[in-house]
Amino acid sequence: MPEARSGMWWVGDSPIAAIPGTLTRVDDHWQLDLIGTLPVNTYWTDSLSLVPLERIYGACHGIKYTLDGARLTDSRGPVLTRQYLDPDLTGDQSWQRWHGTTLLSGDNVPKDALFAYASFEITGLSTWWPFSGLRGPKAARKADDYQAPEPLTVDLNDGTTLKIWARETHLNGLRIRSLEESVTILFQASDGFTFDYLQENVIAPLRGLIAISLGFPSEVHGIELVRVPENGHEPHLSNPRLVVDPGCAPEDVREYIPLLTAETLDMADFLPQWMDIARACRVPLGVAEPHNRPEDLTVQVVSMVNAAETLHRILTPEPEATTSPLAERVLETITQHGSFNSIDRRKVRTSLSYSEVSLEKRLQDLASDFGDEGSAWLFDGMMKDWALVSATIRNALSHGYATHHKVEDDPGALFAVLKFTQITITLRLLIAAGFPSDEELVRRLSSNRRVLALVRQQMTSWPTLSKRIRSPR
Repeated sequence: MPEARSGMWWVGDSPIAAIPGTLTRVDDHWQLDLIGTLPVNTYWTDSLSLVPLERIYGACHGIKYTLDGARLTDSRGPVLTRQYLDPDLTGDQSWQRWHGTTLLSGDNVPKDALFAYASFEITGLSTWWPFSGLRGPKAARKADDYQAPEPLTVDLNDGTTLKIWARETHLNGLRIRSLEESVTILFQASDGFTFDYLQENVIAPLRGLIAISLGFPSEVHGIELVRVPENGHEPHLSNPRLVVDPGCAPEDVREYIPLLTAETLDMADFLPQWMDIARACRVPLGVAEPHNRPEDLTVQVVSMVNAAETLHRILTPEPEATTSPLAERVLETITQHGSFNSIDRRKVRTSLSYSEVSLEKRLQDLASDFGDEGSAWLFDGMMKDWALVSATIRNALSHGYATHHKVEDDPGALFAVLKFTQITITLRLLIAAGFPSDEELVRRLSSNRRVLALVRQQMTSWPTLSKRIRSPR
């Protein structure tokens, strides 16, 4: 059973208004049950949606905690209406329930706290960065002969530094001597960074990269933070540590079929570009990244194709607004009429101008960036049919269009659109950061069983679906 942490909890800078409560791990989130109410916007029981995400601080058995991303899910108090008021319950307590995403133990971390560096691990990182002193031709035969692999140090474009290295842990006892490696990422910024910045601009891009490279959801654990020195003193001694989800299963490296690893690409050049691309394209990356969240298939399809459209808008400059031939004829007519002044004519011209690129064309552009050979191989020469089917299904589901072909009701078509659009977003993100395209892309993908299974799928036929869509009623 997950450990319960009972203590005092509060919001803001001072624990003066702290109230008692218990924190437990429930499914994929932290649940905090409080006796009393925190001073947030809870005037009415139906105003829970108006309460923003909070950062809640706590102290339990001499340990300080920070619960981040806390969302108020329930808030109740004694019934005060006359017909229900019970004199024996006048001392009844109010209570609240909060759900949080991240728990730090070891310190109360305010939003503006600056850290000098952070270290963390990601599930799958040992596969993605496979270098080791315990395996391979230079593997140590005994602990005394161990030599750590050369670390990877990368200077990012914003002046910060990433380091990926194998941290060794020695265990020596009366009858035991062992050595264990754990691949760790170290992030450092000379001017300091906040915990929010670390999560959004460092952890999320790297976790997304490893997840799409391995084709499995990745989670971050073992975060350690060290404060920026204050007034010339040494770094803060209390190093907040991210509490690991007690339900997290150990990773099984045998399941991974890597699309990309640090052994197959020069990460010194790739990582700086990837961090910039991932930060700019956080929505497409967040949707395409493998997740364990169960969702309806139609919802997944709409989200995935929307993410592809967003990715194209970010990576491709939008065309300038142009005026259609019809607009020119309208302008000529109203000019000859004489009753429209220059302001009216300018408004008409603006309203008749357009710069919109169709969703079908955006999907074609994304896939074309794989190169002629890359696009032809992945879609078996039917890329345009895939783009038409994907755009048609998204528009029908998203806008509620009534269609005669009912392709949007075909489960096989929905699943194929989902998976092919996901790999399209994945490859386009990687290529934007320096992953090869065209012939080299085909060479790499053709040896990946996960991609081959997708290319050889028999659940649907793009030309058949395209023909259904184009056929008359």
